[in-house]
Amino acid sequence: MKENKEKVLVFYVKGSGKKPYRVAFWKEENSRDIHSGCGCPAGKRMQYCKHRFQLIEGDLTNLDDSTENAKEKLEILYNWLEDSDIGDFFEEFIMAKTGEKIQNLANKVNFIYSKDMLKRVEYKHAIQKKLYTFDPIELSLKKFLEFLENGYLIIESKNHYNVFDVNDELYYGSFKGDFDLSKNTNRLKLNTYTCSEYLTEAFNYFNMINISEINQRMKEIMK
Repeated sequence: MKENKEKVLVFYVKGSGKKPYRVAFWKEENSRDIHSGCGCPAGKRMQYCKHRFQLIEGDLTNLDDSTENAKEKLEILYNWLEDSDIGDFFEEFIMAKTGEKIQNLANKVNFIYSKDMLKRVEYKHAIQKKLYTFDPIELSLKKFLEFLENGYLIIESKNHYNVFDVNDELYYGSFKGDFDLSKNTNRLKLNTYTCSEYLTEAFNYFNMINISEINQRMKEIMK
């Protein structure tokens, strides 16, 4: 009888230790069961650990550079999860976490101005409490419209239209000019817009549910 092959996805995530922790997800071919482990103290005791949780929700902030082909591995992991027994819940989980990222960006981004132009952009990461400072990037109208059409998040402030990628939570630049965002975009909250139907749906879903309950359910699954 032919044995099913086992595929393993390995990531290295920075933690409180001197060396990054080894985080692994694995499954056998033709199986819907996914297993995982982490080299952190909690993971070694078979308890919930935040390192696996961060990867599942797409937070790559602490991903160590020693991880090879990280994005490709994450895509495989997400395909596994979608095809697993928690597939329906996983889709809800990702949508809820996407909505949470939008909320964090809209609430935590601060724009600091001189009299005539944007000087600096600050973003305080809601979970890690780190303050990120970005040098302003001036966008042409053409480039700004490309970002808008491709579903990026736009946060308006004092006639500047600031572009963010929700998934990576990165600032991509600012357009300053006479432009009416109310046309052909969805307004998510005050001064926050997108053309993406998925981001709109994710943000609305986030505001309908209790994110703490969603997080707790995933934590129980990942024990």
